[in-house]
Amino acid sequence: MVHTQRHVCLFAAETNQGYDGRMERQESRAAAVELLESVSSLLKDPRLGFEFASRGVNTSLALLAVEGTIAYLEGNKRRAADDLSTVADEIRARIER
Repeated sequence: MVHTQRHVCLFAAETNQGYDGRMERQESRAAAVELLESVSSLLKDPRLGFEFASRGVNTSLALLAVEGTIAYLEGNKRRAADDLSTVADEIRARIER
């Protein structure tokens, strides 16, 4: 958790520097994707998976949601729509069980 919070703070600090140039915007986008990739790595940790599973949360679905968000930020809207709609459908189906 601390690892993720540190990345959020770093991301916030980088994006608050302003949007004066194209390079800063690209760096900000890269920082956002990097943050999500860190979350993705955390979700792959088996210990975290067991902890979430004990609460009925499927980390594979969370991972797919993160990957869909990364795809969206990278401009791959078709993949993002597929990934995120799959996540929504699966969560909805699990609620209705």
